[in-house]
Formats: sequence, C-alpha cells, structure tokens
Amino acid sequence: MKVNLSLNLTTLRGSVRGGVECIRVAHGEEFASTSMERKEYEALRKKLSLPVKYQPDYADLSRQHPNVSYDTMVSIYSQECARRVRRTFNESHHKSPQAMKKYAERYLAGENLTQIAMDIDLPACLLARLMLQMLMGLNKQAVGTVMKDPNFLLRTDLNVPEQAKSNAIVERLRMDILLAVDEDHVSSPYVNTVQRVMGLEYESLLCEKLISLDIPFYPEDALRAEGLAKTPDVKLELPIAVDDHIVHWIDSKACFCDGYGYIREASAQFQGYVHRYGSGMVIYWFGFIKELQGEQPGVLLVDDFPRPSRITKLTAT
Repeated sequence: MKVNLSLNLTTLRGSVRGGVECIRVAHGEEFASTSMERKEYEALRKKLSLPVKYQPDYADLSRQHPNVSYDTMVSIYSQECARRVRRTFNESHHKSPQAMKKYAERYLAGENLTQIAMDIDLPACLLARLMLQMLMGLNKQAVGTVMKDPNFLLRTDLNVPEQAKSNAIVERLRMDILLAVDEDHVSSPYVNTVQRVMGLEYESLLCEKLISLDIPFYPEDALRAEGLAKTPDVKLELPIAVDDHIVHWIDSKACFCDGYGYIREASAQFQGYVHRYGSGMVIYWFGFIKELQGEQPGVLLVDDFPRPSRITKLTAT
C-alpha cells in the first residue's frame, strides 16, 4: 500500500485520449470477461476500501486477481470511495457546524488543506468546498466556479470578507485548491470530467458496433427530440436476439455493476425501459457480479458488445 500524494491521473487521461480501443482490444474476440462471482467481488472490494490518503497497489492486486482488469479495479475503487463520501459528507458528520468550525480553525492555524483532508479521511476538494463556504462566505454556485477555476478568487468584484483579504487567506486557498484538484482522485472537477467523457466514449463505441453490424437504431438524442422523457442510449429500429434474449433497447454503463446501485437503477430506470419498449440489454463495460444476471425481468447484463455469432437479426413481418 502506497501513500497517495500524486494519483496517476495520467492513466485516466490515457484512457480517455486513447479511447476504448486500449480497453477493448479487437473488441471481444480475445478479451477475458471482467465479470465475477460475488465472493471474488467482496474479497476485492475489501482490499480496495481504503482511506483517501492511500492509493491501491493495482500491480499487487492484479497478481492476486489475474482475471480482473485494471479498469474494473479502478471502477470498483471509485464506487467504494463514493459510497464512503455519501456516508460521511452530510450535516451529521463532516458538514455539521461543529466539524466545519474545527476544520476552519485548523486551516487558519496554518495546517495544509490536503493534510487536514487526509487526516479526516475526506477528499481534498470536498474540504476545499467547505473552506470556501466557511472562510469566504461563498454560495454553492460561486464555490463550483472556484473549484473549476481557482483564479476566480482573485476577482475584485468577488464579495470576499475583508479579514480574509488582510490575512492573505485568499491566495493561500487559491494555491491549496490548485493542489487539491491535482491530488484528489475522488471528487475533483477533473475526475468528474474524465468520468463523463469516458461514458460518452463508450456510448460512441456502442453506436459504432451497431453500425458495423448494420443494425439500425435510434440514438438517445433522436428519441428525446420526439418528446420521450426516459430513454435508453439506443433503441433498435428492429429488435435483435442475443442468444435467446430479445433486445429492443441497449444502455451503456462505463462502470462495474456492483449490485448496490443496480437494484436502484434496475427498478427506477431499466424496468421503465422494459415497460415502455420491451426487453433490453445493459452493457456494463467493466463487468458485473454474475449473480445479478436474471434478477430483473427483461434485462440482459453483458460486459461487452456480444459477438456476431450470438446475435440474430429479426426482420419485420
């Protein structure tokens, strides 16, 4: 286990820049499944459930779990971090008045923002948001702007308390936020952008696969243009059969399906698609827990686009 003072965000940048071809070489023919049984998932999850100051030793974990891809491990780790943040970043814990006052006092006493964040096991960017509220008196919208561009703090029209200006807190916070954004591998604006772009890239890959197999479809934006509110990523013009499962729609998820969010998504989202369009398929590109297969009627889980040999095109009658 290594102390994480500089997360390898270059790897994330490479994943986005290089596209999914570096993740899905030949797209399926030689790719080992990233799905796993619940027992292996729980063993791996526990090893990835680390305080924010630590970065998983992915090389060692790959030796222990040779059939699990790096991208799957990163996805599970991100989900674990997000769950821990949801449990603690609320009014009864980190956002309580008492806690926020204590963190502000430590910062004003000279402690480094990132070090405080590690000490309380909170992503540095979330602590920075609290400091902007407590010390600068900024509202939620202004805080979001500063996190995306810390130089916004230097604007003369920004309503910053005089005490903060005189104590040079503004410049110190600006520099600390720049450092936090670079080091925070859980909640920084950059990580959020990477996740969003990666999701778009996998949606693009899905469309490319359909086009290459000459399977006509309606993309999500076309469905919304028709006034449909809840839409999958693609709706097929004519259904296909994947093995013995009829597919009317396909949704793309650039993450691992761990079961925690799947039950909520399946009932609120996927079952809505089933009721509107018929049975469909969800691609969890980084895998899923195998025991989840079949839990939701009409929903087929896969971890890659099915090979042509598994697909039967249906014709209109």
